[in-house]
Amino acid sequence: MQEENKELEYCIKESMRYALALDHEKKTSQRKFSNRSDRVKAVDFHPTEPWLLAALYNGNALIWNHETQNLVKTFEVTDLPVRAAKFIARKSWLVAGSDDMHIRVFNYQTHEKVAAFEAHSDYIRHIAVHPTQPFILSTSDDMLIKLWDWDKGWRCVMVFEGHTHFVMQAVFNPKDLNTFASASLDKTIKVWSLGSNVPNYTLEGHEKGVNCVDYYHGGDKPYLVSGADDKTVKVWDYQNKTCVQTLEGHLQNVTVAAFHPELPIIISGSEDERVWAVGYLKGVNDVALGFDDGSIIIKMGREEPAVSMDNSGKLIWARHNEIRSANLKASTDENFKDGERIALQMKELGSCEVYPQTLQHSPNGRFVVVCGDGEWIIYTAIAWRNKEFGSALEFVWALDSNEYAIRESSSRIRLFKNFKEKTNVSVKPSYSAEGIFGGALLGVRSNSFLNFYDWETGVCVRRVDVVAKSVFWSESELVAIACEDTTYVLKFHRVTFQQILERSGPSAISEEGIEEAFEFVAEVSDAPVYLLGYIPRDNRIYVTDKDMKVFAYSLPLSLIEYQTNILRGDLEMAKKILPSVPTDQLNRIARFLEAQNMKEEALAVSTDPEHRFDLAIQLHKLDLAETIATELDIEEKWKTVGDAALAAWKAKDLEGLLLMYQASGNADGISDLAEMATEKGKHNIAFICYMMLGSVDKAIEVLLTTERTAEAALLARTFAPSHIPRVTKIWKEDLAKAGKKKISDSIADSESYENLFPDIKYGLMLESIANARKNEKKMLARDYLELKELADFDFVAELKSKFPNGPPGEVPAAPLANGDSKVVNGSAAEAEADFKELMSYAPDGAEAEDAIADEGEADEDDDEDFEAEFD
Repeated sequence: MQEENKELEYCIKESMRYALALDHEKKTSQRKFSNRSDRVKAVDFHPTEPWLLAALYNGNALIWNHETQNLVKTFEVTDLPVRAAKFIARKSWLVAGSDDMHIRVFNYQTHEKVAAFEAHSDYIRHIAVHPTQPFILSTSDDMLIKLWDWDKGWRCVMVFEGHTHFVMQAVFNPKDLNTFASASLDKTIKVWSLGSNVPNYTLEGHEKGVNCVDYYHGGDKPYLVSGADDKTVKVWDYQNKTCVQTLEGHLQNVTVAAFHPELPIIISGSEDERVWAVGYLKGVNDVALGFDDGSIIIKMGREEPAVSMDNSGKLIWARHNEIRSANLKASTDENFKDGERIALQMKELGSCEVYPQTLQHSPNGRFVVVCGDGEWIIYTAIAWRNKEFGSALEFVWALDSNEYAIRESSSRIRLFKNFKEKTNVSVKPSYSAEGIFGGALLGVRSNSFLNFYDWETGVCVRRVDVVAKSVFWSESELVAIACEDTTYVLKFHRVTFQQILERSGPSAISEEGIEEAFEFVAEVSDAPVYLLGYIPRDNRIYVTDKDMKVFAYSLPLSLIEYQTNILRGDLEMAKKILPSVPTDQLNRIARFLEAQNMKEEALAVSTDPEHRFDLAIQLHKLDLAETIATELDIEEKWKTVGDAALAAWKAKDLEGLLLMYQASGNADGISDLAEMATEKGKHNIAFICYMMLGSVDKAIEVLLTTERTAEAALLARTFAPSHIPRVTKIWKEDLAKAGKKKISDSIADSESYENLFPDIKYGLMLESIANARKNEKKMLARDYLELKELADFDFVAELKSKFPNGPPGEVPAAPLANGDSKVVNGSAAEAEADFKELMSYAPDGAEAEDAIADEGEADEDDDEDFEAEFD
């Protein structure tokens, strides 16, 4: 009983401290969410979503996202006040009770009304949801408590009678879900069982009506807390059925009172603060409060667990003021996977006189320091006996377990050895010391930098311009400085520091320290968990989350040394260390090397076929990729190899592409190949592609680019007479430059010597019309047999026989720079009409062309589908 009273006194002390802190939010709490609305009569946290449910006096229920501060959903429940509302997350429901005596159930995902029924004959005051069964409890001004089963169509399966006034609240016992407690304005608290409609017993002690009741969540202590119109909060032992403490201080009726599920505090509010509702969520420190003009959420304290691990794997952590321990060596299996949760075998170690905010083993594991409430206590780790204590804001150990430091204020830091204060060494910062860190050196943090001090002399070793959150030392003089978003790894050169110290003397070293004392090693990202420590014996790093779930990751020392040398650029040393790295860590090294863009080295180290395949593809080692794909025999890998090989082939084997595109009739592919061949200087392939496409003008340009002007002139004379003047001029200039003026002068062009170019006007006309028709309809290879007679048809002769005095209509001149043609006489329509008339003299092949052209667009679509499928 003495131990229970001690814990209760401690809990009450903490409650009063936190109550005072609420008036000074910046000290122990932080407002996370705030909104304005009508009077809030009930609040509830969603267990998985970042949502807060608020029931309003105006008849609405609102769901807020307390991370984004946005209103998520609105439910117009009724026109009268809604005094009770709860989430039923496992059904995606919210249930609300109002002054119209109805209970309504909504699906908060679809806004669908699931159920609505008259539940009481007077105002509904409160609703409690059973954690595991399909039950809710409702309390009312009709003095009844009712149990509803939603699996039975929301049938009332039990009515609890016994109160003689309004029933204000009912809560389930978290340690015994078959019992619950109720608070009533008849001045009593009653405890019930779900199987009986009469109370098990009644707790009496309040002088006026009781408005609220809640169960204690921590430990095994059988506590209830209640608040009443007599302005008091009472704590009850429901096993002994006695009031063990009365808390006074409120000036008006107490409207809410609750035990926080994570912190050792009691939360209470009254009408003088206009507080009408309180809500909390197990696992977090947040508290929601409902007021006359809205609701707020306050984050109290910190959520980082108070836990420590020594070098042998002994774990100690605090649950409220109870201390527990576990041995990782006895809890782990050598074959468990990285990231797998460890099943801990816990045992009670003892209790602590202060609320533990931090726990920290000494380096040798013999002692544990507990810090909290501005006090520190050193306990022996095995027997949990008090060894030393004092007052301070922070406590840190040196590497020597007999040496430690405390920060009493922002201007005073004291150093101790063998539990006695050092008198010959002091650290007196000229700046505001906001925090200290232990390890090989004493770290002192300001708002903008971190200073490291020597434990033996108190001299500043080096200033680092970062805002540090934590500092971690290794056994090899490496230090990790964890900041908000980044962690910096530095190496401390102790010998260099000592040499400069001996040469210059302590007085010559300023608070900036010695620049050569530290060397930058790396910058890494932070992990979203809390580091417990590294045990070289196990080659494992241990971490925990805020729920005390402990995880282990393999991290051999040789792996750390190898990665450190890679980051330093010492590849020779890394190569020597590599054989000592366990084979199961080689893939981790390969991933690390790949991240450093050392893909060749990663491929040489990796043993994972999937990773080796990816690296081989990235390095264009297609033979190796093919070998790995053969071993894996996965269709996706073969496709990847094929795509990579085709991409490499397309970039090199232009002759093969020409054959493939020509065989498949892929005009677009041939066009792309022509451009690719031009870029790569494969002019012969580009020339063939343009000729196959009928782009004689581009073929002429290829010949001119390669200084084959004579061939360009002959090609123009044969297929593109409009280009004769320009190409002939270039040819003559090239001959003149080469000293062959006589030959140059002997060459005639069609403009100056038209008489030497018989039928040139007929040729220009036919070229113009042929170019126009070429864009309308492409001739298909499969139609060759039907069109081959056209190849021998002499259009010029037929044109001359019909128009012996010259071609009719206009004759387009050479193409302009923009691709247009200059009209000389007549119109293009007249010329094409003349051409069509001329075509009537053509043999049957020409008629076949017209018939083929009339087949419609279907054939073209089929050919496009064929080409697409071939590609």
